[in-house]
Amino acid sequence: MYGCGFLYYFNKDKEWIEGEKMGAFLSVSQGSVEPPKFLEVRYNGDKSTDKHAAIVGKGEFTESNTPPSQ
Repeated sequence: MYGCGFLYYFNKDKEWIEGEKMGAFLSVSQGSVEPPKFLEVRYNGDKSTDKHAAIVGKGEFTESNTPPSQ
């Protein structure tokens, strides 16, 4: 876990991904020479209010040795 007081992130490894049965995520990662990583980000915002915020996103990076088409 890494953080700065109100924002924390957790770097999950391949074993965690397998344990969560995230097969689709693992199948996409097979196209890379790098091992898969799943990042969980937690925001612990203003405690003085009962309002909540959610940040949801998805990023997918793939590698290819195929040059882009002209």
